[in-house]
Amino acid sequence: MKNITVLLVDDEEIILHYLKRSIRNEGYEIITAPSGKEAIEIIKEKDIAVIVTDVTMPGMRGIELLKHLKEHSPDTFRIVLTGNTDTQSAVDAINKGEAHRFINKPWDDDILKQTIREGIDRYTLVSKIKELNALVLRQRDELKKMNALLEDKVRERRAKSGGNKEPTVRSYVKIIETLSHAVNGKASHADNQPMRVAGLSATIAGNMGLPSKDIEDIRVAGLLHDLENAGIRNVMKDDVEEMKEHSSGGSGILESIEYIRNVLPIIIHHHERFDGKDYRGILREDEIPLGARIMAVSDAYDAMTSHSSFRSALSHEEALERIKAESGFYFDPAVVDIFLKTVG
Repeated sequence: MKNITVLLVDDEEIILHYLKRSIRNEGYEIITAPSGKEAIEIIKEKDIAVIVTDVTMPGMRGIELLKHLKEHSPDTFRIVLTGNTDTQSAVDAINKGEAHRFINKPWDDDILKQTIREGIDRYTLVSKIKELNALVLRQRDELKKMNALLEDKVRERRAKSGGNKEPTVRSYVKIIETLSHAVNGKASHADNQPMRVAGLSATIAGNMGLPSKDIEDIRVAGLLHDLENAGIRNVMKDDVEEMKEHSSGGSGILESIEYIRNVLPIIIHHHERFDGKDYRGILREDEIPLGARIMAVSDAYDAMTSHSSFRSALSHEEALERIKAESGFYFDPAVVDIFLKTVG
């Protein structure tokens, strides 16, 4: 497995040999160290996803090594390998947070491999979250810059139109496209997911006979719907209340832009279940803005038919079947009906 390193620490060479042998076909880079001191030197030079260490070793004990890791490499998943005589030490280490798991000697290879896989999954998730948080911070800065540019352009175009708002309202959508494009960091128009969601949502709205102003609002909301991610404060918090606030995260910045305030309800509520049976439980059925109900279907379809790092894309037909199956539950049946006629 590329860029995934597992460090095995034990003062007995034969134990290290059998540990390495147990996981040799898993695809990880495996490094061994005969002492805690040497393990620390390795950790200084390399990112370690998972460490498996003995408790009882001469010099630096395994628990001391784990304390060092907790402070200097907190993302490393820490597994204690213990014999019967030091099980209590391992339990104490887990209770104090120095260790995540412990495995008894002699170990079962399947349990060892499964525990290491769990550790790698956690390490990978934490790494991705840190990358996301860094990206969110960069996007927030970019969004603020684009916000200022948008306001300047709106004032400029209003001045050119003699103060008449209508030409400004018609033309500012192009600026929104630029904002969405920049914040999402896409290389081309064809790759821009918000553009696709916005276009499909606007088409569905048009086929439902909505007024042109409502269609425009839905299109703008589609362009900006992923800016909710700019409000994630700390996705590592295991807090349901934090997740409940997720969809309103981007609204703080957007509220300051005069012509976007009326699309905020669409952005905020586009993840609501039609039947109201989700963790938000805020709105249901017709209480959810129609634009949000439309965008929920468009966003879901686009997500299903797009490749991601954790799953393959569904076919067009498979995605339609999924959406039909959730009609009346996740999605508004009336919107699903028009959607199927639009893309079917």
